[in-house]
Amino acid sequence: MKNKKNIAQTIHYLQGRLDGIFMSFHLQKKYLLGTAVVLTTTLFPIYLNYVENTIETKTLLVWLLPLTILLLSLTKALWDYKQKKYHFYSITNPWQKNELLHSLALSKQMQENGYKIEAFFNGEKNEYYVASDLINHQLQNGKIYTFHTLKKQFRIGQELSDMMPSILNEIFMNNKSTLFNGTLLRLAQELYLDRNSVYLQKTHYFDSQCTNEIVYKKYRSANQMFFVFDGAELFVKKEENSSILFDLDESPCSNQIGVSTLAITNDNYVVIGRQSITSKANSGRYAPSGSGSSEFTDIQGCTTLNEVLIKGMERELIEELNFPTNTSLHTILLGYVRLLERGGKPDFFGITYIDASKKELENLEIRLMERDLQDKFEFLPFDDIENLPVVLREFCKTYICEKRISIQVYLLTLFLEELQKRSQLTDYYFRLKNK
Repeated sequence: MKNKKNIAQTIHYLQGRLDGIFMSFHLQKKYLLGTAVVLTTTLFPIYLNYVENTIETKTLLVWLLPLTILLLSLTKALWDYKQKKYHFYSITNPWQKNELLHSLALSKQMQENGYKIEAFFNGEKNEYYVASDLINHQLQNGKIYTFHTLKKQFRIGQELSDMMPSILNEIFMNNKSTLFNGTLLRLAQELYLDRNSVYLQKTHYFDSQCTNEIVYKKYRSANQMFFVFDGAELFVKKEENSSILFDLDESPCSNQIGVSTLAITNDNYVVIGRQSITSKANSGRYAPSGSGSSEFTDIQGCTTLNEVLIKGMERELIEELNFPTNTSLHTILLGYVRLLERGGKPDFFGITYIDASKKELENLEIRLMERDLQDKFEFLPFDDIENLPVVLREFCKTYICEKRISIQVYLLTLFLEELQKRSQLTDYYFRLKNK
């Protein structure tokens, strides 16, 4: 089993490096198809004529010319990538990050829609996020958002194109986890009270790594002393003494949609996952039962954003808990935030009722490719739904001093507590079970 895991991880690692090269030079998978066609149409006739001993020098040169041009192009691309991946380097200054966060402000439109900057103390430092009680009340009460998909996929700005090999090389050098360039879903518009439809767009994992994840970094050229790029330009627009957070309509970041759900069993247990120390996100921390990113394929068969988000949550849950895909699941949305630690990326939260018992879930094994990310699961008992926020709050208090609670678990707890304060938790749970 260990050898199978190592082979799978090696394949994913090599795929990630290849994806990094392709992304750096804006190459598409069809480039590989073109390469295969050129090789086939060049080498096969040469082989046939060689076998029949009828090949002529002039004919050979004509056939070899496109192959030579192709090989030279590939060699140049690889050489350029090798040179560029060490050309720029990043510098992260915690003081500058804190200064930026303390000067951060929201646009007038975001404030009018109830958005505020909030903080979660993770046992070591504050993690900041943006949320609106008004927007979350709408989601909890079942507001439906339709969506339109932009035809063109997200592309990183020209200013960053030359730096991408260096940025990606740092990512591969500094991460123990397996990385590859998955096709994800971008939220291209902010959620506002009077907005009933939003734009979605195709993006990729490395797009996010080269935008959202570098907003607190500055970059220098190996050949120059001064900074050539400030990641904050992707995050805020400067206005006098404040830095205004881009809303999603204006943001130049990838803004891949994050999805997290908390699973509840039919015998009153809530499932909490613990991330592996090799996981890039929330390493060693307790995280929701299912947590990850919406994939672009999640839009297939969906007519509303709500359906897309729920589909992503349930897919992540099935992948991480590894139960059969025909298991009965009921999921409804619970909240929405933008995580400032992740460059303001949008994250959605939900609750999933699983028609399965704790014992049934305990007998399931973590999927082979999830073992690099997921460590184990905890099953917390609760008496009834009104007792669930208390159980989660006590769990957070127990482990937050050890810096082992993720912001996602904290936010799910907070959303449930807010529902309880408004005396809506029981009705919410009834809707969940009878969806």
